[in-house]
Amino acid sequence: MVLYIGIKKIKKTLDTYWFFTVYLDMKIKGNNMILLDSVGTFLDTDNGITYPAEVNDSGFTRTFTPDLDSPYPLADIKEDEWVLSLSKTDFDVVANYLSNN
Repeated sequence: MVLYIGIKKIKKTLDTYWFFTVYLDMKIKGNNMILLDSVGTFLDTDNGITYPAEVNDSGFTRTFTPDLDSPYPLADIKEDEWVLSLSKTDFDVVANYLSNN
């Protein structure tokens, strides 16, 4: 399991930063999870199921874990707002999954 630690500036005018961690190539029950940060959702690239991202804040450290109790198929997402909220990088991940499955 690879751990990615990042720093994200949250205010342009102030020097305020959040430290966050995301487990890349997260293996849970044999699933490959990718965090779609722009919409706060994990995508399981094995089966196309999405899970809301739970944010765990502890001071300046922020970790994200999938809420495995709330699965939702990617194919059933019909909300334009969700799709339009995807960043370019996250959109590419979703488009790549959909084009290969």
